[in-house]
Amino acid sequence: MIEVRRLQAGVSLEGPHYIIQLIPVSSADSLGSPTVIVSVLARPALTADDRNVRLEAYDVRHEFRLADIAVDVHEMRCLRIAYERAPLFREGFTLVLEEGMAEQLATYLPRIDLISLVATGVSEAVKPKLGRAPLPHEQAVIADVVASTVLDQSTPAQAMAFAMGFGSECVFSETRGDHPDYATLGAALRAPAVVAILQEAQRGR
Repeated sequence: MIEVRRLQAGVSLEGPHYIIQLIPVSSADSLGSPTVIVSVLARPALTADDRNVRLEAYDVRHEFRLADIAVDVHEMRCLRIAYERAPLFREGFTLVLEEGMAEQLATYLPRIDLISLVATGVSEAVKPKLGRAPLPHEQAVIADVVASTVLDQSTPAQAMAFAMGFGSECVFSETRGDHPDYATLGAALRAPAVVAILQEAQRGR
């Protein structure tokens, strides 16, 4: 039995022994950029520890293009080109999958990829209103809004109403007004052109 939980703008796919976390890359700023961060954790049932243990090395990038990730019923292979001039050499990892995990990966990998691509488009669309590129805390909120439209099929207004800032508080409100640190971003996200992008994501373009 695989349990699916929301994890910020991504998802956590939790099996009996392993957890696979899929997080969008909010800075997927060019065609062919990585769009999915993949992390694998071992659960206490496997490690006899009292907590989940992250398996990948912290000093190795685990950002992949969707094309770098291959999944069959038995195994997931995440292998990316490490050096552009040596495209035949790839680095990453493989994981033998627990029962039911392949189906969940097939469902959620394209959605996380879509969140990254749409968040990049939204970040570009709000630049004129902001007069600059979104800051990291604004990028995180944009990803949160986009994730709600893609994963929950929320309308743009609903997605904004539940968007959380770094302080774990909702930052946009039609009734109370937006948080001062996000007011300009809120206005930019409500622009018709941006709403249209979010509506297209909601439909799973």
